[in-house]
Amino acid sequence: MHVAACSGGGNQKWRQGNFGSLINQASGRCLDLPEADFTNGRQLQI
Repeated sequence: MHVAACSGGGNQKWRQGNFGSLINQASGRCLDLPEADFTNGRQLQI
């Protein structure tokens, strides 16, 4: 995961998955919060 300028490409489009995960539309890979812990600063897992 890295920060980039918005281009509108498929690699920057996400949809909501189960239990609050985000699924990238281009790769099908997920970003998730371990243990559904929404504490500020919590690291995401791929």
